[in-house]
Amino acid sequence: MSLSKSGNPMLTRLFRLVFRQPGWFLGFMGLIGLALFLAYAQQLSNELIGLSAALMFSLLALILTGHLVGKLEAQLSQRQSDLQSEIDRHKQTGQALEKSESRCRQAKAQLRLAASVFESSHEGIMITDPNHRILKVNAGFTLITGYRAEEVVGSTPRFLHSDQHSVQYFDDLNGELKTAGHWEGELWSRRKDGAYFTEWLSISAVTDDEGRVSHYVGILSDISERKLSEEKILHMAQYDSLTGLPNRILLQDRLEVLLAHLNPGRDGYLAVLFIDLDDFKLINDSLGHDYGDILLKNIAKRLSENLRKEDTVARLGGDEFVVLLKDFAHREQVATVAHKLVEAVAKPVVINEMEMRVTCSIGISIFPEDGRTPIELMKNADTAMYHAKAKGRNNCQYFDLALNEAVHRRLILENSLRQALEERQLQLYYQPQIELSSGEIAGCEAIVHWKHPEWGFISPAEFMSVAEESGLSLPLGDWVLHTALRQVRRWQDMELLFAPVSFILSPAQFAQENLGRQIMTALEQANVEPCYLELELAENLAMKDINKTTKLLHEFRDLGVRLAISHFGIGYSSLSFLKRLHIDKLKIDRSFVSDLDKNTEGQEIVYAIIQLAYSLHIEIAAEGVDTIGQLEQLQRLRCQIAQGMVFTPAIPAGQFTALLEACKPEPFLKKSEPPQ
Repeated sequence: MSLSKSGNPMLTRLFRLVFRQPGWFLGFMGLIGLALFLAYAQQLSNELIGLSAALMFSLLALILTGHLVGKLEAQLSQRQSDLQSEIDRHKQTGQALEKSESRCRQAKAQLRLAASVFESSHEGIMITDPNHRILKVNAGFTLITGYRAEEVVGSTPRFLHSDQHSVQYFDDLNGELKTAGHWEGELWSRRKDGAYFTEWLSISAVTDDEGRVSHYVGILSDISERKLSEEKILHMAQYDSLTGLPNRILLQDRLEVLLAHLNPGRDGYLAVLFIDLDDFKLINDSLGHDYGDILLKNIAKRLSENLRKEDTVARLGGDEFVVLLKDFAHREQVATVAHKLVEAVAKPVVINEMEMRVTCSIGISIFPEDGRTPIELMKNADTAMYHAKAKGRNNCQYFDLALNEAVHRRLILENSLRQALEERQLQLYYQPQIELSSGEIAGCEAIVHWKHPEWGFISPAEFMSVAEESGLSLPLGDWVLHTALRQVRRWQDMELLFAPVSFILSPAQFAQENLGRQIMTALEQANVEPCYLELELAENLAMKDINKTTKLLHEFRDLGVRLAISHFGIGYSSLSFLKRLHIDKLKIDRSFVSDLDKNTEGQEIVYAIIQLAYSLHIEIAAEGVDTIGQLEQLQRLRCQIAQGMVFTPAIPAGQFTALLEACKPEPFLKKSEPPQ
């Protein structure tokens, strides 16, 4: 047992202090010896002195033993401390080894994960050395390009290059890769089978500890399907789905680009042609949109075939097309192209063994005279197109500043006409039709009159065209039908009217599928017999679709309604068509009547029409008879009925009632037999 484990700790500390220091030990021994000597020298006997000496030597032995034990204890303590330090160092080494092993396990797991990602990635991964020699590729690379690893390792990626990019493009790519250490972008590449595909390639440089490039890693994705989808979306946004032509958005963009780079004094003319098909709505309404769509496709193809590659033809919607012509030296060249397009559109189109014809009206605006912006050029070409329609359609017209006033007037007319229908501002006038052999009233035509609050009376020819183009002809025609039949009922109640009242069907009315039912309902509501109603159909309108016309007119005839073909002679009716229809009356167009008293050619045409009517047992009438000379010629040619200013203009219902009352006892025109 060591002294540190004795019962008296104070004594232990004293022994450690005394015996571990030699100076303290000698001094202590000297003091004890001196004390013993002085105390007992004289008093004690020799036995006591001997006993004391023995005790002193025992104590000295004990002290020496304690000193040795203390030294041994100190050495043992130092050894224990050294051993503990060694143990701590081993523990630290073990912990470091454990951490190192953990990092190794993590690194191995990351390597396994990286290898798994490398092999299982759907994107192609390519690793090269600093000279771009391929070291490794993954399965995704093979799936995209078709090349296996053993076919490409050791090669450069040049085998993927297509002819879609220049050498300079790849030089710029490598230059950016060297300076920035990274490049990414879109490339056209070529697969093993030679097929082209679009890829998105990202290349990054990998450097070593000294900052030098050790590898390049390229990641490529096949974006062909995405590009195809983007192109489809872009095509849908910029092209018309029916005809495949550019739409309004792409047309606007191309026009802006052309105007931005065009020098008016050096680069020639730029022309905008606004094309609108004439009476196309009638085809859609009568035959259906399927026929209309086929017709539009044919028209689009014809327009494209009659233009240069550098020109643009676009479809705005419906039956409206726009053509951009550039690099023309003279305005006359633009007109030549426009007339060529008019002729191309007018050629017949055969759809399901049915021959169809449609014409177009074209308005032309020229840069920079007629506008310097896309909006101005388009607006002015549209204005010129309406001018072409007003000129009889099937023609082309240049823009004129005076047209702006006409267009402005048309817009006001359209808005005012809507208001007039709602507020019942319109009024029906009646113009008598006179039987030339007896001078009696053979009927009358109901004509809409409109007194504008600012412009006064407006010609029916002017506002009826506005009504047709703006979609107002249906409510207007319905109003005319019911108003005329109510007036007939009033005249019959007064026992005045003994002849039919006629009015002209608009193209929109004629196209309605339920027109027969509408007319029958109107007759029943007014309590008027069908024989007192005569429906007039323009010859050109009747010939648009002969089968539909025949069916509808037979339906009218079965109802007991009289039928008349107006504006006869300017269309292309056939004898078989006239015979099949069983119509009641032909009305010679006023353009032939106006020449009757001026030349023999007009007389021969009118005579031929009259003889045709007699041979088919059809009543023959002439409209627009304004002079005595015209009337006399018609009497000489044995025309049966005449209508025009030579008798009276169209008059309100009240005045016509007075006329009927005045003519009741005597004929309106003095009877005279026409010369043989």
